[in-house]
Amino acid sequence: MKSQLKVLVCLVAAATAGIGMVGCRATPETAGEKRALKSEGEAALERMYSWGPDLEAFVDGAHGYAIFPSVGKAGLLVGAAYGRGEVYRGGEMIGYADITQGTVGAQVGAQEFSELIVFETETAMQRFIDDAFDVTANASAIILKEGAGAAWNYDNGVVIIVQPKSGAMAEATVGGQKFDYTPKDEATTRRAEGDRTRADTDVDADNDNRDANRKDKDGVDVDVDVDKK
Repeated sequence: MKSQLKVLVCLVAAATAGIGMVGCRATPETAGEKRALKSEGEAALERMYSWGPDLEAFVDGAHGYAIFPSVGKAGLLVGAAYGRGEVYRGGEMIGYADITQGTVGAQVGAQEFSELIVFETETAMQRFIDDAFDVTANASAIILKEGAGAAWNYDNGVVIIVQPKSGAMAEATVGGQKFDYTPKDEATTRRAEGDRTRADTDVDADNDNRDANRKDKDGVDVDVDVDKK
């Protein structure tokens, strides 16, 4: 069900908010994408800290957090939002996560915002890691406004803070968000396995091409063992 929601959200967002389908995956595929996501996350945090008094100290004192530098939300009869980010525990990046959100009904405009989820305890963070985190049931969101103070109060061990990047944001419409977490080590393993699979495919294709080209002048295949010199 979650994968079907992600596909639907990505299709709607791609059509209405310019979000490419390539971006609809939790884990960056290349070293360049990982560096870019890390840099974007750091920039989003700095922007939030500049707006929110004492927010940096609050985050530093937390058990962990997830930062999503850019969540895009389209505004049509079917609303769709997607974003991806990094997850930190004790200051160490431990994995990647993505947000999908789909709602049906009247939507107002398109929005783009950064989202920060702060975890007070390991128990609260583990719910997120186990993909058992429900925004509607477990947390409320705070809209960060430049120069305005806010109370960073946990709700069941979690606080969600959003900062608009573009579009009006009269309320923090984060209800119905779903999260998919991938550990950093698992993401690295997946990438390595993908590289090996592509390499094996390339070798098989090269062998097939060589066999196809090894024909005698009458067009008869020549039985050649490509492994022999």
